[in-house]
Amino acid sequence: MSQCSVLSSIAASYCMRSCFIMVIETSTAIKHRFDALFHEGAEMKCKLEALTRKIL
Repeated sequence: MSQCSVLSSIAASYCMRSCFIMVIETSTAIKHRFDALFHEGAEMKCKLEALTRKIL
């Protein structure tokens, strides 16, 4: 009985750990995506400002 509970607690902690790692990886990927979008937005803003300077 005790051996079974030890195994189940090990399995539960392993599952929690892999879940936690997956959440971290997902949030890191989302953060990278937002950083890339922000970078693209900043580049577009610079291009628009350069264009308006050329027009004006």
